[in-house]
Parts: sequence; C-alpha cells; structure tokens
Amino acid sequence: MIKSKDRKLVVDKYLGGKVEPITSKLGIETNLRFHTLALICEGHAKDFYELESFFKETFFYKHTKMSLRFELARVVNNLMEWGMVKEDSGLIFPTTLGSMVSGLYIDPLTGYLFYAELRKHMSDIGLLHLICRTPDMERLYIRSGDDWVEEEAFKLRNELSYYPSTFSVEYDIFLAEIKTALCLLDWINEVDENTICKRYSIAPGDLRRILETAEWLAHALSRISEYRGLGRLENLASRIRYGVRDELLPLVKLRGVGRVRARKLFNSGFRNPKDILAKRNLAERILGPKIVENLMDQLDKIR
Repeated sequence: MIKSKDRKLVVDKYLGGKVEPITSKLGIETNLRFHTLALICEGHAKDFYELESFFKETFFYKHTKMSLRFELARVVNNLMEWGMVKEDSGLIFPTTLGSMVSGLYIDPLTGYLFYAELRKHMSDIGLLHLICRTPDMERLYIRSGDDWVEEEAFKLRNELSYYPSTFSVEYDIFLAEIKTALCLLDWINEVDENTICKRYSIAPGDLRRILETAEWLAHALSRISEYRGLGRLENLASRIRYGVRDELLPLVKLRGVGRVRARKLFNSGFRNPKDILAKRNLAERILGPKIVENLMDQLDKIR
C-alpha cells in the first residue's frame, strides 16, 4: 500500500523515472554451453545453421547485434570433445551422456569434469573438491589469514583429482576450491555451524547457500557415477543436506531429529528409528517426552 503523501514520489520514480538498462547473460560462455546442449537434446536444433538461427532471435542478438557464430562453433566442438554430442553428415545429435547432463540442469563442463575425473573409492575430500572444481559451484574467497588452507591442501594432495604447481596461474583458484571443500567436509563431519562460520569467515546464510548448491551437484555426481558403472554415491548428497556422518542418516531422516539430536541418540545406542520404538523410555530421557511423542506418528508407520 502506498501512503497518500508518498504517491507523487512513487509515481515520479517508478512510473515516470528513467528505465534501467536490461542486459542479456547469454554471451557468458557457461550460459551459452548450457542452452546449446539443451537445444540439441530437445531437438530444437539439428544442425549448426538451426543453432545459429535460434540464437539470432534472442534478446542478446537483438540488443547487441553481435554474432555468436565463433562462440557457438567453439561450444559445439567442446561438446563433441566431451562426448555429449556427435555429428553425422552435418547433423548434430545428443549422446546418452549429453542427454543426462542436460536433464540434470548442470553446466556441460561440470558434467564433463564429473565424468572424466571421478574415480572409484574417492575419499570425502576428493569428492567434495571435485564438486568445488565445477563452474556451477560458488567458491569461498581466500583471505590474508588463510595460510592454513595451503597447508591442508598439501597434506591432502594424494586424495585430490588434481594438485597444480604453486607457480601456476590456477593455484589461487585451486586454493579457493580447497577452502570451500574443507568447509563442506567440516559440515558433513558434524562440526558446529558457528565454528564453521567463524573459521571460514562466512555468515549462516552464505553457508546455507553453499550447502544447497553442493547437495544439488552431489546428486548430479551420483547419477554420472552410476552411468560410468562406478555405482551411486548414495549418501553424499544426504550427508550434505543433514550435516552428518554416514551412521546418523537413518536417524536424521525423521522429522524433528536434526544432527545434534541424532548424535545424542546414536551415542546412547540408537542406530535406526526402530530402536526408538524399542527403547522409548530411554529416548524420552534423551530428547524429552514431547519430542518423542511427536515422532511416534512417523515411527508407527515402520512397525
């Protein structure tokens, strides 16, 4: 609601004011890769001419009059090199991998990194660092007091998918990847949220945003792992969601049981929801009668 005294100000500013410029993000390579693969997978573009014709009708082209021909050619070549599309007699077709990556709504480069770098029996930090290498993942900044990140990276170098030279141009980016991966590792190892925020100089909202992105990418990583015949990474996404070690997953999936309550139950001998039913009195002493009572509707379904 607009107060009468503010009416003229609002009308002048929002109706009669100068229109803010609108720009397109399509010229950014990550966006161009994503939409190019989607067009091919959905059958909207079957050759390079149809791709170029489609993008000529976009706001980006109408606004800038810039041809995307060179960038499109490079993107299509990358997609072919990554095994996501193939060309035959001038026609472009998606591969099974390309269709999967498009359906996962991830950058094709993310899909390629997952497919090319994933190995059997990778450690938690190895998997988390692989997620943090992708263009879809937000990375934490390296600050002046973050020398410890470099030390941790050196200790963990044999568990990582790559470890660049300290003199390379990508080394600073690598350290940001490692810092973000270590933040995620602390979270899934049940480090207190306040401790994490202090250690990594982030706000709780920043942590939540990073966790949501990492969980989404962990799901995609699991799908690609299964496609490669390495099996699904069943627990990684759930561990990122709940912030727990593997052994607490059966307990935290109960509504009302978070990471702290689940750890209390586990340390008292509870391993799964059925244990709460079997040892209700003990559970009430740990969590309180009201909380356990609220859990009973869920627990009754698994009797």
